[in-house]
Amino acid sequence: SFLWKVIRYLLTTCLLFCGCWIHAQQDKLTIDQIHLHMHLELFPKVGMVKGHVAIAFVLPDTTIDSLRLDAVRMSVHQVSYNGLPAGYRNSGKELIISRPKERLHSGDTCFLEVDYSCTPRKGIYFQGWHEGQGAPQIWTQGQGIDHRHWIPHQDDQRDKLTHSIFLKFPAEYEVISNGLLESSELLGEDKMWKYRTKEPAPSYLIALAIGHY
Repeated sequence: SFLWKVIRYLLTTCLLFCGCWIHAQQDKLTIDQIHLHMHLELFPKVGMVKGHVAIAFVLPDTTIDSLRLDAVRMSVHQVSYNGLPAGYRNSGKELIISRPKERLHSGDTCFLEVDYSCTPRKGIYFQGWHEGQGAPQIWTQGQGIDHRHWIPHQDDQRDKLTHSIFLKFPAEYEVISNGLLESSELLGEDKMWKYRTKEPAPSYLIALAIGHY
């Protein structure tokens, strides 16, 4: 009957709308990253990254009670939110961080810090660090979502941010990254390299190359 056709049409439309709304909610960015700072140590012979990241961000929705960072196969040692220890759950793919109740105004800057280590399979590559493997080198390739394997952050191409890298590495090697080289300080047999970008960009564009150049 005509009435049944109208009811079926309305039900179908409602289901499609609900499905699109649910997908949109699930696909929302939980934070809007402003700056990502990375303080890194690399151990190329074992393919390991140890790091401390500090993320400055704003919350598009100040009512949410947890924050999510992409973090694949990482050992997380400590997490802090606005300078205080924060509870978290590590799923092996994501870091879900409990956010304490607080008063925030729209646009207020917040801070997350994560101490971690990992032996990534993607995103950063260690080649030639064992005899017979050629020239030793380290290089990164983040497009489209591979940096989540070695940097805990919101790894989404829609999110644009500036970044900085502090990296100590044996002084005989050159360390190249995108952005401005702020300094390269000799520390005994090592050198501390400091790079910083000024223009916001998706995090997959973070680049690092190490070798005899």
